[in-house]
Amino acid sequence: MERHLKAEVQELFALAEQADQSGIPEGVNLPEEIQRREDRLAVMAAAKARIAERAQARYAKEKGHYDTNMAHRAEREVLGCQTAPEIYQFLAENSVKMVYP
Repeated sequence: MERHLKAEVQELFALAEQADQSGIPEGVNLPEEIQRREDRLAVMAAAKARIAERAQARYAKEKGHYDTNMAHRAEREVLGCQTAPEIYQFLAENSVKMVYP
């Protein structure tokens, strides 16, 4: 769609050049048509930027979750445990019990 609008703007510029040399079709206001299409292109560019920004934020959030999960997996491998219950059992067996006077 963006390419189509850019092509239309180019066509309108060509038509404007021809109009300088001859007449333009009835009911066509070239400056308004060009401005309308350029405005649409600007809105589309802003929307694309907003979508890219949201995608980057989503990627950063998902990457954070992934990194956390990978860190937990590495801890389990170091401890020799594969599942959460094994980790809890390992920690229970190897932790120091504090006794307060």
